[in-house]
Amino acid sequence: MNKMMLGFLAALGLLAMGMGRSVQADSFESLGKPPPGCMFENQLKPGMVGYGLTVMHGADIQKFHVKIIDVVKDFGPDMNVILVRCWGLGLRHSGIIEGMSGSPVYIDGKLIGAIAYGWHYSKDPIGGVQPIRQMLHIPLPNPNKKMAWQGGTGSMTWMEQSAETHRLLGWSALVRHLYGSGAVNEGSTMRMATQAAVKLQPLSSPLMVGGGSGSVMRYLRNAFGGSGMVPLAAGAAGNGGKGQLGGLAMTPAAAMKLRPGAAIAVPLLNGDMDMSAIGTVTDVVDGHVYAFGHRFFAQGRSTLPIAGAYIYTILPDVEASFKLGTSFTRQGRLIMDQATGIVGQLGKPAPSAPITMTIEYHNPSWKKTFHYNLFLDPRTSMQSLGAALVGTMTAKRKVVAKTGNYTVHVTGEINFAGARLPVDDYYTTGFFKASNVLMPAALLMNNPFKDLKLKSVKLHISARPVNRAAVITSAVVRRMTVAPGGMIHVRLTLKPFRGRERYVYMHIPVPANTPDGSYTLVVGSSDSIIQQEMTYFPQRFAPASLNGLIADIKHLTGYKNNAVYGQLVLNMHGVDQQRNAMPNLPLSRVAIMAENPPANLYPLFNSVKEVVPAGAIVEQGGQQFTIKVSRHANERFVKLKPAAAFPGMPGMPGPMGPPPQ
Repeated sequence: MNKMMLGFLAALGLLAMGMGRSVQADSFESLGKPPPGCMFENQLKPGMVGYGLTVMHGADIQKFHVKIIDVVKDFGPDMNVILVRCWGLGLRHSGIIEGMSGSPVYIDGKLIGAIAYGWHYSKDPIGGVQPIRQMLHIPLPNPNKKMAWQGGTGSMTWMEQSAETHRLLGWSALVRHLYGSGAVNEGSTMRMATQAAVKLQPLSSPLMVGGGSGSVMRYLRNAFGGSGMVPLAAGAAGNGGKGQLGGLAMTPAAAMKLRPGAAIAVPLLNGDMDMSAIGTVTDVVDGHVYAFGHRFFAQGRSTLPIAGAYIYTILPDVEASFKLGTSFTRQGRLIMDQATGIVGQLGKPAPSAPITMTIEYHNPSWKKTFHYNLFLDPRTSMQSLGAALVGTMTAKRKVVAKTGNYTVHVTGEINFAGARLPVDDYYTTGFFKASNVLMPAALLMNNPFKDLKLKSVKLHISARPVNRAAVITSAVVRRMTVAPGGMIHVRLTLKPFRGRERYVYMHIPVPANTPDGSYTLVVGSSDSIIQQEMTYFPQRFAPASLNGLIADIKHLTGYKNNAVYGQLVLNMHGVDQQRNAMPNLPLSRVAIMAENPPANLYPLFNSVKEVVPAGAIVEQGGQQFTIKVSRHANERFVKLKPAAAFPGMPGMPGPMGPPPQ
């Protein structure tokens, strides 16, 4: 599709979106009196000429020319937009640039708003200005009121998506219980050319990533998909530290003071990796910095820092040009993030947590510890922490690639104020995701019960160039009828990656007081057991308090990938209400309670569980059996040797130990 056709589609898009109603000043309701130095949109007329301010290289603020095309009413809910044509500073070649968001625009020397909107694939540098009236109407929070730590929709989306792809499916049940199914997927990162062309939309915020591998960039594109941030590989300037190169080394920190037209950064992470979103300052009023001209995440109150930024260059692109830059000295903190812009407060510190991650490769050996500073915000912390983990693991080798043949052992701890989560599990690179390790932290950070501040993360990742993955291909139970007090003997067939099949034996005792009847037995990987628990023990995935959530998290993390499990479910003929067990109830009472069940009422089951080391990382496989318990069965409570338990079968090795170190 050529540019002329895309431009025609863009014009049609204005009409289709209800934006074709050009309005004059006399059709506006009273907007109030503009503050000194400002002009509201009802004072503008088509053809008026002015200028804008932005940074195209380094920290130098430069002027570009602006001409008013028209003013569009009700572009969004209670929102107008000013259409402008720009030229100068190479804009005829590049078009409106991502990173110009917030660039102030002046008519007759008065501020009318900020560059905030544009079209992809636009042939001309035509964009939308966020009226200054709408930016100045962003409410400022009460500085004496503590911010409630609540996850935004992006946090919910990250957790729900991660849980769906996590090998431990129990995370998904916890997420849905805590937050419901309304954690809306914000959409795909794919840009459709025709849709982008016909839609005037907020300019994307370039997310500058310094010190990140290609795997990190792929992770971030998925993690922030649909959020309006576009990850770009860039440099890292830290917080104004030494060792800078090129023009950045010659630029004094004072030149990056946040002022109208200056480049502004919103850092998410710094240290051995730097992640910062880039935009432009619109105005500074009484120590408050107005910028972007559109939402960052539109989450309301925010705790991320604001910093000066250095711009390396402009990269023109057919779809959308963008600024390439990096954050420099932190100068304050965001306090509000709304649809019409962001507001920061100068001098206000931003909360953060130290992150320490050590990667140790084997054969040949290489070890390095990475240090990060994670800026705490419920909308971005988990994505940033995941990027740090992926970046650490791929610093020298492609450990997390699906085609890689590595076995990874992750140990350490995630510390909150009042809670400590130990980390210890094995993974193979084909099935590894950052959410495998970080989901417990995400659940606590966004829990609905109590504000918990992340204090620190310490992880050690040991990566060996061997794939110890295995799948369970079959399971055999010696006898399907067992006496109370007897033993269920199981043989599982394990197929290692590029190895011959092995047997793993399991012996599950049946309690002596088990009534005659039929019972469900599941044997297999940790996934298989968790799926069974989601059916028979839903209360384990429905915490009603912070302590309950912590207990559920520790229960799930207790399942290890280097073991196989067996679980026999026993009906206790009762109910569980808010984790208070009421066994052996009369059937009449159970029936009455079931007719009008109170909250958190579940059928009561118990279980007998057996855990056997697998000597491999069991990625999938399992089987369900119906076991009949009868006091007439000819079975005694004796733990037979494997060969005796399975007469006539080849004598294979017994349970294997953990992967060799």
